[in-house]
Order: sequence, then structure tokens, then C-alpha cells
Amino acid sequence: MDEVSAQLSLQDGVISRQQALAAGLAPHAIARLLRRREWAPVHPGVYVDHTGPLSWRQRAWAAVLACWPAALDG
Repeated sequence: MDEVSAQLSLQDGVISRQQALAAGLAPHAIARLLRRREWAPVHPGVYVDHTGPLSWRQRAWAAVLACWPAALDG
């Protein structure tokens, strides 16, 4: 879970399903985090680590991760 926490920290609390799986989180663990509302879906396969409103930076990260490969500029 340390890799997942590091990724969430780096990306303002936003993570893709692919990133979570690559960091060692099992699919059932992702489902449990969503069921417990510790994570909330933003786009298909993109999650945020809270259930409140998203900041601009979180919306930007979610868009980049949903449209991977993509990048923000400026």
C-alpha cells in the first residue's frame, strides 16, 4: 500500500485503476475501497481518495489519467 499512498500523494489524491494494480493492489481491494467510500470514482477507472468536491488540480489529474497518454501544459 506504500506505493499506492505515494502515487496518491504525488497526484493530489487521484489514481487510475491501472496504477493501483501496478502498485500491487488487488482488484478486490479496489472494490472494497470503493464500497467503503474511501475512494470515489471520478471517471471510468479513475478514483479520488475522498468523497467531497474535487479541487481544480484533482479534476486536472483525473482528466489526464482518464485520457492517458495525455499531459497538462501551463
